[in-house]
Amino acid sequence: MRNSVLALLFMGVPGLAMSSTNYIVTVSVKDAVSDRQFPSFVLQSLDQVNTVRSGDCKYTGLLSRQSEQVLVLHGKMSCIYEQGSSHMDMPEFSISDEGGSGSIEMGEEGTDMWKYSVDVKVQDL
Repeated sequence: MRNSVLALLFMGVPGLAMSSTNYIVTVSVKDAVSDRQFPSFVLQSLDQVNTVRSGDCKYTGLLSRQSEQVLVLHGKMSCIYEQGSSHMDMPEFSISDEGGSGSIEMGEEGTDMWKYSVDVKVQDL
């Protein structure tokens, strides 16, 4: 009886029993010598980690909730080259919980330019 009441309660409240959201994340990193377009990846929930590769680099992303309407994308990029390796904590992006995009540029246009761009799409299932 108790289980039947709970099942009816969940079915009676739209979205409570089967509400789910996917977050589709696309990242690019451009500098003077390369333009890395990482494959888009899906996070099936907040605080889930996913890693994608582009050439000799990999990007690890995690999306968390900062407030009721704001998400934060945390990223790390690491690359392995013949001359050595590099590891970087990427700048964090605050994004609306409805999705959004942003980019950050550092340096002068030309040889010292560095640009990190992200796009987060929210897909309600």
